[in-house]
Amino acid sequence: MVSRWLDMHLETFVRPQLGFVPNMKQPGKVKADPSLWTPRHCKAIWGVWVEAKKRAKLVKKPILLAGRDVWFLEVMARIDDYPTVFRPEISSSVATYYGEMRKKKDCPAKFKQFEKFYLIDTGFQGSVPRNLGIDDYHLIRWNHVNLTPNSLKFHQLFPYAKRGAQVVKSRYANGVIKEYEIDPATGATKISGASTIDQIAGMMENSHKYWTSGTVNTKYDKFSGNPIYSAENEIKQTLDEKSFALAAQTTRWIVHNLSIPKDRHKVFVYTLGRGI
Repeated sequence: MVSRWLDMHLETFVRPQLGFVPNMKQPGKVKADPSLWTPRHCKAIWGVWVEAKKRAKLVKKPILLAGRDVWFLEVMARIDDYPTVFRPEISSSVATYYGEMRKKKDCPAKFKQFEKFYLIDTGFQGSVPRNLGIDDYHLIRWNHVNLTPNSLKFHQLFPYAKRGAQVVKSRYANGVIKEYEIDPATGATKISGASTIDQIAGMMENSHKYWTSGTVNTKYDKFSGNPIYSAENEIKQTLDEKSFALAAQTTRWIVHNLSIPKDRHKVFVYTLGRGI
């Protein structure tokens, strides 16, 4: 059941850090802030997960969830009891480090470990999967500044069908997104429905996080100032003390507002020792 996963998450990951479990409205300890996620947005993120899972199955590859922005997709995966590799420390800077290391002739195998994965990310131009050496990936939203037919067709999760203005129709999330149009010149969005891909991607990126952004302890050349990349560079990530309680609160809110058939509610299997 969803509640069993959530209870385990809160008791084994959240409580040890905070000393208490925040509810969705807990005056005096945590200011209630579900990060503007409405029940329909919560339903829509399940639809994003279902589509990403379908894409991964089509290419017959395991799913990599890289970076803290896709935490809520990891929540969906755990509720769905579907195997993923969740690596919240892989930020843009960490992915760049992987990309630079992969260019070296004597590149250690650990920098090539993700090449056979399928990746789903929020956006916006695919630099993270490319730096990780991943060919099969989709973004919830592609940057409209560098819009090309191929980028939308092959790498945006819900691709547009060009018909006058660029139009996308989708049945996902039980009709939460019915139709919207993008003005190619301005990027302005006209929607019918309660949510848009832009909103979902942006909300995932701007919601409170359990972790700080992953960083690389990089040394720099004294003369040129260029970064020196080596296998000894240390990747660091810590829990975000300021946002941790709000992240727990937002996670509770989203799970509480999910609308999934009962046979989708699976028991969470504790994996990777990450407490998630």
